[in-house]
Amino acid sequence: MKKDKYYAIAENMYVEKFITVAEIARRIGVHERTIKRWKKDGDWSGKRKEFIEHFSLSKEDTFIQAKFMLQSFNVDLQNNHNIEPSRIYKFTNLLESVVRKEKEPMNIESFIRTIEKRTNIDKDIIDKIVENLTDSD
Repeated sequence: MKKDKYYAIAENMYVEKFITVAEIARRIGVHERTIKRWKKDGDWSGKRKEFIEHFSLSKEDTFIQAKFMLQSFNVDLQNNHNIEPSRIYKFTNLLESVVRKEKEPMNIESFIRTIEKRTNIDKDIIDKIVENLTDSD
C-alpha cells in the first residue's frame, strides 16, 4: 500500500521542508488528491505551524531553522529540483524574523553569510541560493 510507504515521507516534506502538495505528489509519484487527503487527515498544516513555532523561540533557533532550510535547498539544487516560491517566501520570512531580533541592521547577504559560517554547506551552493533569493525580489 502506497500510504504505508510514502505517508511519513510526504508528511516530513510538507511539515519540515515546506514543500508544496503538488511538488510532493510529483516527487513521490502519488496523486495530488491523495496528498491533500493525507494533509487534511493528518493535520499537517497544524503540525507545520507547531514546527515553525518551535523554531521561532530564539535567534539561535531561527538560525538552526535557516540552516535546515538551506540544507534542504542544497539537496534540491543537487538533485536538479526547483526551489518552490513558497519555500523562498518562508525563508525570507525567517530572514525578517532574524532582522527584527538583531540590534544591528542585517540584509540577506549578511544573513546568508552568517548561516554559511554555521553550516558545512558548500560556498558555491550558498552563492546559488543567494542568487535565487535575490532574483525573486
